[in-house]
Amino acid sequence: MTRMQRLFERVRFALFYTLLGISLTPRQAQAFEQDQRVNSLTLQFGTDTFATSNAFGGAFAGLAQSSIQSDISSHVADGSVSILFEMPGLTDLTGTSAPALQIGVVDGSPVLNTNNPAVYSGTNDLDWWYIADPDGVDAEGVPKVQISGSIAAGLLTASAPELSIVSPLGGGVLAMSGVVLMADIGSTSAPLESTNGFPPGHLPSEHINPALLSFASMTNGQWKGNISAAALAAIPYNLTISTDQGYTSSNSMLDLLVSGATTFGFIRLVYPTQPDQVDTNAPLAGAGPPYRFTVNASKMVTGCLDRTGTAVPLAAALESAAYSAYFTFTTDRVIAHNVTGTGVKPPSSSIAAAGTNVVLNVAAQDTVTCTIQYKNALTDPNWLWLQTFTGTGGTIRIVDPNATRQSRFYRVGAQ
Repeated sequence: MTRMQRLFERVRFALFYTLLGISLTPRQAQAFEQDQRVNSLTLQFGTDTFATSNAFGGAFAGLAQSSIQSDISSHVADGSVSILFEMPGLTDLTGTSAPALQIGVVDGSPVLNTNNPAVYSGTNDLDWWYIADPDGVDAEGVPKVQISGSIAAGLLTASAPELSIVSPLGGGVLAMSGVVLMADIGSTSAPLESTNGFPPGHLPSEHINPALLSFASMTNGQWKGNISAAALAAIPYNLTISTDQGYTSSNSMLDLLVSGATTFGFIRLVYPTQPDQVDTNAPLAGAGPPYRFTVNASKMVTGCLDRTGTAVPLAAALESAAYSAYFTFTTDRVIAHNVTGTGVKPPSSSIAAAGTNVVLNVAAQDTVTCTIQYKNALTDPNWLWLQTFTGTGGTIRIVDPNATRQSRFYRVGAQ
C-alpha cells in the first residue's frame, strides 16, 4: 500500500500539470507499505516450548476441538475475521532485518464487488484490498493499536501488553493481554497490479515501481496471550454439538469453560476450567488470584471467589482474570485502505492536456460522491473547489478550462 492510499479521503493524490508537459506528482514521496493479513488461524490444544501454558485451548477435547476450529477457519475464509498487520515503517521489504519495528494491528473487511471477475478467498488473498475498521484507526488513518517488534534473519518477533481483535470464536471481541507473536518471513514477489480497477492488485495510478519486491507471506506464525474472562463472558456460546448440560444462546463461552460439557452422558467435550492468568493491565479483585468462578443452575457464571475463598465483585474479577491461549497462523500480503469514514474503494485518475485545458479522467465507485480540488502551488493555504460528482463505476471526464498558470495540483476525495 502506498503513502497516498493512507491519506485516502483527505488527499488521495496530486496531479501535476505544466505548460511544458504533464506528469503525476504525489503529494508525498511514494513509499510502499507492507501490509499482511492473517489467512489461517489455528487454535492449539496443547503446549510447547513457545507456549508453556494453554488453559483455553486445553479445555477442549475430542469433537469440541474440531467444532471450534471449524468456526475459526470459516470466519477467516469468508473475511469476517480479517486481522491486518500494517508495517509502514518497514524499509527492508525483503523482511530480512529490521532492528525496531512498529506494527499496526487493526480489524479489516475485504472489498467485494459483484462485478469483479476475481473470486474472493480469505485463505488465498494475495494483494487483495481490505478496508480497515474506521474505529480502529485515528484521524490520520493510523491504527490505534501498535505493537513493538523486530525482524532478525527473516524471523519476526513482536509483543504487546494488550490487544483486542474481532473474535474468531464468533461474536464479540477477543481481548488479550501479554501478547507475544513470532513468524517466519516468506519469499519476495512483485506486488500484483490491477488491470480492471478491482482487487487483487495495486491500481496503475499508484505507480508502484515495477522492480519493487516485497515479502508475500509469513509462515509458522505463533501467537500466545491471555484471553480476558470479561471478553469470554461477552462471546455467545456457539458450540455446534449438543451437550448434556443444555447450554443455550443465553450462555457464554466463559460459562462453557467454567462448567465444562459432555455429550451422550460420558463423552467429554470441554473440561471444567478456571482461569490460570491475570490481566496485569487491570486491578486485582480482592486478594487476587487464583480466581474461582461460580455458576447457577443454568450454568451461567454469577460469582467469583479470590485466593482466600472470599467472594469478590464479579465485574472486577472478570476484568482481572484471564485464560492462557495459543494460536498458530499464516499471512498473505494485502493492500489495506485505512479510511476514517465510510470505507469505499479509492478513485483512480489520469491527466492529459487538451489545448489550453486540462482533462482529468476519474474512475470512481458507483454512487460514491467525489470532489476534485486544486492548488496552483502546494504552499497555497487552501485547496479550491473544482467539481463534485457522483461515481458511476466507470470513468468520468472532467475538464478544467482555467488551468492557465505555470502549474496546478489536483486532489480527488471520495466519501
